[in-house]
Amino acid sequence: SYWTQEKEELIISRACRGLVLKSSKELSNLHCRMLSRSPFTKIAPLKIEEANLDPIILIFHDILSEDEMEIFKSLANSDLHRAEVLTTDSTHEVSKKRVAKLKFFNDYKHKRLPALTRRVADMSGLNMDTAETWQVQNYGIGGHYQPVSSTLINLEN
Repeated sequence: SYWTQEKEELIISRACRGLVLKSSKELSNLHCRMLSRSPFTKIAPLKIEEANLDPIILIFHDILSEDEMEIFKSLANSDLHRAEVLTTDSTHEVSKKRVAKLKFFNDYKHKRLPALTRRVADMSGLNMDTAETWQVQNYGIGGHYQPVSSTLINLEN
């Protein structure tokens, strides 16, 4: 069988409604754990839940405090704008496949953001120097993101 855009949209639609369920065998292979990767996480280990193994999907719990969430909200509330997508001719345009408002910002926008960037590096093990900037999105009522698949993937190989 082949992976198609229609199949992807069906799976996403079902998953968002909680209709994609794992078997007890699949569930028995998933684990929760604490991770300490840095001096900070030795004091406050990361709480990790495995949601899927192939592909690997991890859920990190209790990452932001209420105060930190308020920082993001206050930085974003000032000028959220309609999300755009990059077109094939390298221009940006508003798309019906992504209906949301968003804002991007760098660490210099607030004194506590560099520490949060370090926390993401601790979580992921990635070099944040080449990462995207912070992004806040609000999908609101009726907002959505519709992934676009342009290739077919053979699921049998």
